[in-house]
Amino acid sequence: MPHQSEIIQVSITILGLVQLARGRASTSLTEPIFEDTSSSPSAYALALYSGLWAFDGWDQANYVGGEMKSPEKNIPRAIHSSMAIVSALFLLANLAYFVVLDKATVGLSNTVALDFGRALFGPIGGAVFAFMVAFSCFGALNGSFFTSARLIYVAGKEGYLPALFGRHNKALKTPLNAMCLQAVLTIAFIVVGGGFRSLINFAVVASWAFYFLTTWIVTPLIFCAVCLFLLCMPIIAAPLEAIAVLGFVIMGIPVYYLTQKAEGENTPPIVNFFTNVFARIRGRPSPREGGWQAVATDGDEHEHVEMSEQFRIS
Repeated sequence: MPHQSEIIQVSITILGLVQLARGRASTSLTEPIFEDTSSSPSAYALALYSGLWAFDGWDQANYVGGEMKSPEKNIPRAIHSSMAIVSALFLLANLAYFVVLDKATVGLSNTVALDFGRALFGPIGGAVFAFMVAFSCFGALNGSFFTSARLIYVAGKEGYLPALFGRHNKALKTPLNAMCLQAVLTIAFIVVGGGFRSLINFAVVASWAFYFLTTWIVTPLIFCAVCLFLLCMPIIAAPLEAIAVLGFVIMGIPVYYLTQKAEGENTPPIVNFFTNVFARIRGRPSPREGGWQAVATDGDEHEHVEMSEQFRIS
């Protein structure tokens, strides 16, 4: 069921159009759009963060390019079509919200869809829309896990993370170890985070910092200016969150260099360190080569030989 979100957005749009056709539209449609809104640049930046996060996802299509058929054709199709469809559905759904709800409710609510259902059908409508939103989240969660885990998987294969995370599960044919690590990190962010809005700010600052590095010419220069605006304003509006995420990104720099192989060595120094630690835990001599992979499989050859000898005897 990969299209839960689209179905819900279409349902909201239809209900809003029905209310508009029946002449029961809210006064929000006739009021000035920017009345009683903030003029602070940092407020605009934080608002853009939430909107850009909602439209994000197209950038992760390349993470699964290695598992796609004809990626040179299908990745551009997926990006262009998804952006157009999602933009249209979100704009229509937001129009439906303003048809049913007043502007103040939409601006202050953290659960607009629930308020939308409650305004139309009472408490039962709120409960139904709460279920629909939760059901839609499974689709988004499935897509995020499917794509983002591949980034951890490739990092494991390239040696930036332990080789344990660069393996495919033979039975499921998926990077199960990478997905488990992603699940643990996700739970940790939820536990220590300051709510959904803080997590959005945390994620968007990190992702848009890298968008800013790979652009050129006139239109992308405008894009760069917006990126710079989005990076600077949160430091003023929410300095603790911005400092935390920048520190988190900067922490990756020493990790990157620690995981690089020195000239003449087969494995990075940090991998050799943990190889020795795990070898001692298992009570076996530390292998000279192979790193995490060698520790994980050390002894398998002896077991294989013993099984072969038993087979010959039998």
